[in-house]
Amino acid sequence: MKIITGYNVIRNMLNTLMFLCISIVFANAQFNQFVTADTYIKQGNYQAAISTLNNYIELNPASAEAYIKRATAHQFLGQIAERDFDLSLAKYLNPFANMYISMTARFKYFEKKQYEYDFERPSSGFIKSPVNTKYYSKYIQEIDGIHSQDSLLREAIFYLSKSDIKNTEVTLSQILETKNNTGIINDIKGLILLKKNMVPESITYFTRSIDASPKFALAYHNRAIAYKQLNQLDKARKDLKTAIDLNEDMSVFYFTLAKLNELSGEEQKTNLNYSKAIDRNPDYIEARNNYSLIQKTLGNYEESLAGLNNILSEESDEIENHFIKGGIALTYGEYETSIQEFSDYLEYHDQDSKAIFNMGLAKVLLGDKSEGCQDISESISIQQEDKREEIYEAFCSSL
Repeated sequence: MKIITGYNVIRNMLNTLMFLCISIVFANAQFNQFVTADTYIKQGNYQAAISTLNNYIELNPASAEAYIKRATAHQFLGQIAERDFDLSLAKYLNPFANMYISMTARFKYFEKKQYEYDFERPSSGFIKSPVNTKYYSKYIQEIDGIHSQDSLLREAIFYLSKSDIKNTEVTLSQILETKNNTGIINDIKGLILLKKNMVPESITYFTRSIDASPKFALAYHNRAIAYKQLNQLDKARKDLKTAIDLNEDMSVFYFTLAKLNELSGEEQKTNLNYSKAIDRNPDYIEARNNYSLIQKTLGNYEESLAGLNNILSEESDEIENHFIKGGIALTYGEYETSIQEFSDYLEYHDQDSKAIFNMGLAKVLLGDKSEGCQDISESISIQQEDKREEIYEAFCSSL
């Protein structure tokens, strides 16, 4: 009898231990679901996050935090009714949920909106303008009367590509001592004025460039950029059509056309023109980045995510690409990577307020509020914006 009783005790203990092990494994599996959902949200894969959270909530119907997280995913997809329903359940389950809802909305909103706000090149004066030697050099020989001034012209273009307006103007004055105002010279003058935000004046010089060299495709493209800044989109489209007719191999022409399509809400045309830009230049990271963002808009989440991941994992010698990679890392919540990318970019563009602001935001979200808020404050001192001040107030006012 004692042997049987002892056996039963041991069996019960083993059953209890087995139950505990199963419970721990089950609990870990559920926790992993929650972590996976959070990862999906950081990556912008909101549908997958919702599906994962649906499974989690089915097993944990009293988890206010799960409803808050699912509400965040609904928010990013524009599903307002679903978001409000989840938030109401979270508040019902946990009277203190308001605090967590506020915190989640604040952090997730700034992560996402900051990236979407700043995925373009940061230099507003040369938005998508091909001011670097690889775009211009092929045209130098096509324009009459420039051959003897080839080295100076290349030097001017080099300074222009670095946004060094002072040295661009000095070099340009040296060229003009011996040369007349040819097409490309007027085009450079137009770009300098565009950089100075003298948009109507820049159009005058782009037009002079076209008059002097009617087949100089880049002048039409650059005038289209100026028209875009004045919101004269029909004129911009007309110039871009002419530029593409003159040279259908220039990837940047399709890129700028895609940006016009975005302004008009033509998502399918935007998608097509980014694709054409990439076909003509597979290394065009900015086009690939924006193409990936459009995939997300069109609901192609896996393709969008794969495209952004590829960009983030690639090595690149282009300084401008550090800005794009920093933005992607910021969205993913990889703040250390984001800080490094923006830091590399700022070595060459140390007064770029957008990059300074982005780096500061990444530091704040990583937990370094002291340095992060200092960066945000510096960005505001360079260029004051309501959005930056709002973020500074939200994160830094208590320091």
